[in-house]
This record gives sequence, structure tokens and C-alpha cells, in this order.
Amino acid sequence: MRSILCSLLLVFALLTAPAVHAQAADTEKALFTEAQRAYAGGDLETARQKFQTVLELNPKNTQATTYLRTIAARQAQSGGPANTAYDSIIIPKINLRDATLDSTLEFLRQRVEELTGGQTTVNFVPQLTPEQLAKKITLTLQNVPFPVALKYLGDVARVQFSVEKYAITVKPLPKVPAQ
Repeated sequence: MRSILCSLLLVFALLTAPAVHAQAADTEKALFTEAQRAYAGGDLETARQKFQTVLELNPKNTQATTYLRTIAARQAQSGGPANTAYDSIIIPKINLRDATLDSTLEFLRQRVEELTGGQTTVNFVPQLTPEQLAKKITLTLQNVPFPVALKYLGDVARVQFSVEKYAITVKPLPKVPAQ
């Protein structure tokens, strides 16, 4: 009787093991898809957490490992967790010649909306004089993340950008006292 019971338990375990494995694979796939969506939407912290969970389910998932390395590199480059919606937006080409700073900001605003299908908008709040907004800009870049494009624009236009919750403020660089 005991051997029959043990045999039945063994058969039951063997029959249910594939279903448990399939369920774990489905969970891994669903989490991976959620992580990719978070990454594409610029929510790198959520993406990092979900890719980490994928690795806990399957330590051999090389795609999750690659995403985690990319996220870590971005966070290290920015000096901390990079989790704005702007971080994952790559601008394929910027080729501006003698454009005003004001028109350059409008170009970037439109380009971000176009690249994200309208899901991400940029609200620039310039705290500049009319003369500063009329400053002529020449800038040529290819395949750069939006925050990097802002950095280079700031260098050329002598302004600084501050990314806040609902807007990006644009201010002149502080004047350095003469020595």
C-alpha cells in the first residue's frame, strides 16, 4: 500500500512539473515585456527592478543582463538613477545652422513628441532675455540621447537646463567673476 502511494505521488509530481515550469516561463516572459515597456518609456528604475526579477527567475537570461548593464551605465553617467521619460529618447539627427535658441527649443520639443508618438512632451520654460533667445545656434549631432543634446545645446548657447517634474527650465549660465 505504501509503495503504491509513493508511486502515485511520483507520477503526480512528474505530470505537474512541466506545468509549473511552463508557468514560470510565462511569468518570466511577462515580466521581461513589462521591463522593456518601462525601459522604452524612460522609467529606468522600474525597468531595473523588473529585469532583476527576471534574472531571479532565470539567471541565464542574457537579454535581461544586457539591459541591466545598460541601465547601470546610464545611471553612472548621470550621477544617479536616471528615470525621466527623456533619458531613453534618442534623437537621430540634429543639423541646425544659425538657428535662434528659441527656434532650437521649439525644434527639440517637436522632435521629442514626434519620436515618442506624442507620449512624451517637453515644456521648456525659458528664463532668458529676448536677446538671449535670439542668440544664433549652430549644432550638428547624430544619434544622441535627448539629455545629451541639451548638454551640448547648453554649452553652445551658454545656458543651463534644469529638468523638473513638469517642465525644463532654461536659464543663463551664472557669470564667473573676473580674477
